Amino acid sequence: MDTASVDELAAKTFSEVSDDGVSVFLATDAIEEVEAVAATSLGRHGLSIRRPAYALRVPREALAEFDIQVIESHGDTGVEHVDSRHADLYASIEQYAALVRYLLNEQLQGQDLVRAISGAALWRRFELFAELPDSGLHASSRKQVKSLLRQARS
Repeated sequence: MDTASVDELAAKTFSEVSDDGVSVFLATDAIEEVEAVAATSLGRHGLSIRRPAYALRVPREALAEFDIQVIESHGDTGVEHVDSRHADLYASIEQYAALVRYLLNEQLQGQDLVRAISGAALWRRFELFAELPDSGLHASSRKQVKSLLRQARS
């Protein structure tokens, strides 16, 4: 992908970024990645546990290298321990374009930056979410989890 195409991709992806920043979830291991993807999937129309989901791994060092601000904030998935790992990214379109170029280059060099998460892993995470106490899972999120599990069983 040439530089112009990468810049166009970044501009298209990040042009609608509001003053609220880009919502991300911080993860220190593979399980936290699965939790974040599962939690952000709640409420998404057309979600299928039968298909994999994907996550983009963005190293914190890359954010620092491009002077992208990371402001920790509370998420709104309804899964408390995931929401506590939420952050917003703040940067200019030029900074985001530089980050996209960097990530694409790293992926082409062989870095594992795109994580495929199996439907089975999402299913298991939803089962674990359903077991959380009320203080760990908001009532509306619990309803969505139960609905997803029922749909997947049928």
